[in-house]
Amino acid sequence: MRLRIGLLAAALVLWLAACNVASSGDGGTGGRDGGEGVLADGASDDGGVDDGEGPLDAGLPQDAGGDAGSSEWCGPCEVTDPAELDVMSKAVQGLYGEHERIYVRGVTTWDEHYEPADRVPDASQETRDDVTAKNQGGRQYCLCGELSISPEYEILSVEDFEARKYMVWDAGSDAPALYFSRTGFNAARTEALVFTGYICGGLCAEGYYHLLKKSGGVWRVEKTYHLWSS
Repeated sequence: MRLRIGLLAAALVLWLAACNVASSGDGGTGGRDGGEGVLADGASDDGGVDDGEGPLDAGLPQDAGGDAGSSEWCGPCEVTDPAELDVMSKAVQGLYGEHERIYVRGVTTWDEHYEPADRVPDASQETRDDVTAKNQGGRQYCLCGELSISPEYEILSVEDFEARKYMVWDAGSDAPALYFSRTGFNAARTEALVFTGYICGGLCAEGYYHLLKKSGGVWRVEKTYHLWSS
């Protein structure tokens, strides 16, 4: 009898042990199954948090291929002062406003042979000094911003402007090519001086200084000085 009871007890122990082993190997809902297992709520395989909207970097800004402060024709913008753009616009509108379309060189330039001290005696000394200081030595600046003029206009790179200029020379055009200097101001910014060059076809080109005065918050062309023509 005791032997039977001992054998039954041993069998019961072995059976319980076998059940425990089977239970611990079951993936169920209680843990990992030896493979990738069940991840905690909200976790992703790459260690980040899955919010249901794809990869972690989704929606972050990517390289847009440009800078908001740059132009397509000459890189970082340098001529963006609203007062300077307003002066340029008034100078253009005064002489070239009758055209339906014009092309504008996207980089400023200046002819040093026409010093304003000699050509624009009515401008103040500080205005003449400012336009000279900004432009001397062949300094050039990238022109950005909008011109307030009635003709349609297109701002071109230096290369495209040169190509357009020669096209105008060869065939003539109702859409002339135009270029600017930087604008000089007096200290009070009530006087301005800017140079424009104008190419309108074969043996058709002009250069001007435009002297502007500001009155009642509005820039007006005071006088235009014709420098050369061909």
